[in-house]
Amino acid sequence: DVTLVCDDQTQFPAHKLVLSACSPLLADILLNHPHSHPHIYMSGVTQQVMQSIIQLMYLGKAIISQKSRSEFMEVAKELEIESIKHNGVVTVDAFNDKNI
Repeated sequence: DVTLVCDDQTQFPAHKLVLSACSPLLADILLNHPHSHPHIYMSGVTQQVMQSIIQLMYLGKAIISQKSRSEFMEVAKELEIESIKHNGVVTVDAFNDKNI
């Protein structure tokens, strides 16, 4: 019932309830801008990082490449994702880009 849109215009369908539970920032945006199916543009967020952020929100862990790790952590902190906000850490299964 919500769509997140990353820099290259790739759209990721999601659920308001999940996003709101994981991110106070997104909860605030959704609460203050009621719409039946909002689209939230995530400026500066790549498709790969957005996919990992959504994976973290839904599964509690994410798989990211080493080269995307700092961008991932930055976006997660900006979104105030609860696991990052409270611990300063997140369970991340990183893989080496050479194995792709």
